[in-house]
Order: sequence, then structure tokens, then C-alpha cells
Amino acid sequence: MEAGAALTKIFENGVASGAISIEDMFDTDYVEIPGSNPVQHRTRILDWADRALPPFQEAFLARDPRMAFCVMIDRNGYLPVHNKIYSHPQQPGDVAWNTANSRNRRIFNDPAGLAAGRNQRAYLIQSYARDMGNGKMVMMREIDVPIRVKGRHWGGFRTAYRLCALSGKTQARSPSEWNASRCRSVYRPRTCPYAACSPGHSTSRRGRDQTSLPTASAASASKLADVAGNISGGRRPRRRPVRAVPATCRRPPRRWSRPTASIANASQAVQSDHVRRRR
Repeated sequence: MEAGAALTKIFENGVASGAISIEDMFDTDYVEIPGSNPVQHRTRILDWADRALPPFQEAFLARDPRMAFCVMIDRNGYLPVHNKIYSHPQQPGDVAWNTANSRNRRIFNDPAGLAAGRNQRAYLIQSYARDMGNGKMVMMREIDVPIRVKGRHWGGFRTAYRLCALSGKTQARSPSEWNASRCRSVYRPRTCPYAACSPGHSTSRRGRDQTSLPTASAASASKLADVAGNISGGRRPRRRPVRAVPATCRRPPRRWSRPTASIANASQAVQSDHVRRRR
């Protein structure tokens, strides 16, 4: 939100100083740049944006090493100026390289781009898959704040983070380090209840810590070995066998009491009662 207020001040100062008019700032006549692939566009705000926006964007990007990019985007998804690492000149014929490295002056009218540009709330948090070209997708999470000029909504400021960076870069760990790091439950953050953790540690779907048990005394070694064998490979331990109930403690099976009178006796009683009423 502080970034949105700072950018609003930059935009309004540009209009107040006469560096750009309010009509040029809100220009939506996107002119295609010939020979660009993916297609790039120009508007009347581009020349002023190339001079005024990069210093703020680069300084804001350097504040957090986990941040992937931070850019301004208008209501239609047009991104005039990107960070320097994504603003290289396009290479003719190399669409995959251009998609990943020449992302400025493009229109990102995908659902995430339009949501960021048209959001007017205090902030918007969203997750999406970022297309980096050549079939490569990177999961991102970003925070978007609106930009207003003279009370008029211009677009939004996007600050994006890679999800793998937020989780601590788990992809670079070795299998043994990955197994050891799983001592902490995913759903219930608590330390491993065992004194030592073996490389064969695994966590079940419900977040229960399961591992090969540490060494114990010789008296309980066989029992511990049986339990460890049951829970190896992430399987639940076998249930304990049901103890036999003594015969004296068993309840007798419930039986329905038979009627006192048979069907014949019941019909005879009904007939005699009928005869008695006729008399």
C-alpha cells in the first residue's frame, strides 16, 4: 500500500510538472510495434514511463531478494516498463527467448493481469502460473495495489514472488536432507518426538510423524523392531488383536419372548367373544 501511494505521487508529479498530460497518461490507443513476437505495443505514456518509472521499480525490487518482479500495469493489462532483467531487446525468430526476457511493452490480459490492473481495493493477493515460454510455467503469488491519478484509477502495481522461494527453495535439497527436514509436521508444526531422525523418515497425509525408531534396550529390541516394521514405508501400525472375553463375562444373546397363546387359541378367543356379544 505504501508503494501505491508513492507511485500515485510520481504520476501526479509528472502531470503537475507538465512532463506528461493527463490525456496521454490514460491513452489506450495501443499501436503494435512491427516485427515484435510476442507482440509489443506503444502508447503516448511510454516515453515518460521509460524515464520516470525504472528508478522506483529497481529500488523496490532490490528491497526483497525473494521478489521476482515489480511492475505497473494499466486497466487493460498493458505493461509499459518492466524490470531491467525482463526488458532486453527482442531477438528475431526466437519466440521462447523473447517470451521470457522481453516482457516490457506487452499486454497481459490474462485473468491475473486484468485482476491486478482493475483491482480498486486496498490490496489483492492472487496465485497463478506464469508463462515463461517454451512450455515452462512458474507458480507465482503476488500482491497488487491500485494506482490513482487525480482520483482516477489508472491501473495497479504488481509485486510477485515465486512460490518455491517462499517455501525455502526445497528443490535444491538432497534426498537425505529432504527426509530429515520432514521431521516437522506439515499441518501441525512441532518437532520430531524421537531423539534422532533417520534418513527413512516419512510423514503421513494427516501430518503424523513416522520414522524408524531409535535404538533401545535389549529387552524391548524385538518389540521395537516389530513396530518399526509395521510403520515402515508410511503405513499405519497394525491394530492390536482383540482379546478373548471370558465366558462368564459374555452377555447372553437377546431373544424375543414367544407369545403366550398360539394363533389357534387367539382365533378361538375372538370367535367366542363374537358369539357372546350376539347374545
